[in-house]
Amino acid sequence: MEIAEHNALVTRLGGDEFAILLSNIRSNQQAVVLGYRILDAVREPFELAGFNTEISASIGITISPDQAQDISTLMRFADVAMYHAKSERNGVSVYRSSYDRHTPKRLALINDLGKAIRENQLELYYQPKIRLNDRQCYGFEALIRWNHPEMGFIPPGEFIPLAEVSEVIHPLTLWVLEQSIKQARAWLDSGYNFTVAANLSAQNLLNDQLVDRVAALLRRYQVPASHLELEITESAIMADPNRALKALQEINELGITLAIDDFGTGYSSLSYLKRLPVTSLKIDCSFVKDILEDEQDSIIVNSTINLAHNLGLTVVAEGVEEEEILRHLELMGADKAQGYHIGKPMAVTDLDAWLAKGDWLPR
Repeated sequence: MEIAEHNALVTRLGGDEFAILLSNIRSNQQAVVLGYRILDAVREPFELAGFNTEISASIGITISPDQAQDISTLMRFADVAMYHAKSERNGVSVYRSSYDRHTPKRLALINDLGKAIRENQLELYYQPKIRLNDRQCYGFEALIRWNHPEMGFIPPGEFIPLAEVSEVIHPLTLWVLEQSIKQARAWLDSGYNFTVAANLSAQNLLNDQLVDRVAALLRRYQVPASHLELEITESAIMADPNRALKALQEINELGITLAIDDFGTGYSSLSYLKRLPVTSLKIDCSFVKDILEDEQDSIIVNSTINLAHNLGLTVVAEGVEEEEILRHLELMGADKAQGYHIGKPMAVTDLDAWLAKGDWLPR
């Protein structure tokens, strides 16, 4: 189809997502009409390897300046409309505030989150991880917590998705990385050789400055790169596999270890998994917590352990809440574990008491 007459700018955002900027349409309805014309063009059958096939798409539309004026808000509104079109299966949808899970209160949280980062209102909790061969703690996963000065405790599941659809995700991730690396330095100074793990989002992998900034933080606090582990989900990797692969290779070259988090809940391709410079898979707690009662979960966990080992990867089981599960994972051949049976996520002050008990430390 021809959209050049509308001075359209077409760009690929990553993975299977594209954006089209129409700078001289005459009305909102014209944008909808063009959306359906684009949809019709995408749906045209084509030949692939001797077979006729076709693809579908969902299109979200937002209008400037009526609905938003800045690029970040426009992109977020378009994303909301696109997911509405997908869920309703109507192909094209124009943004409406009623579609948006992000109420004015939640939108205000984005601004508050930026302030929280600048004013150090956030806190990291640390959850211990153990090796199963000697049942000793080797490191911790850093998990962010936010106690809002007016709203009280805000679960990460509420504010992290907000950050991920805004530019706030970048300073938030850097804050987490700096605090994690500082804590690793504190452990080294106290005689502990612990690693610390932090999470990356899909947006972080698209940030060209990420690797240089992580390297600078490691130099500043004089922490060996091997003491830092970065975790990334399958879905984040598959959002743009080629860019993710490039970023992860650069991170790996620094000597930082990499893990795939929540393995089994995404849609990763084994061909990409084989190419990624990761050292471990983390089996999601949704599969681990019921392995004693649910045969299917047990089969999935066992198969994942075998797959990982065949690829030369270690396996970390999340969500270990009782001793019997830990023993079952040992029999399956899992390498490492974390969960409430070992230790819940703890503030640094509580972590000191956990370490003093020495239940999971060398005697």
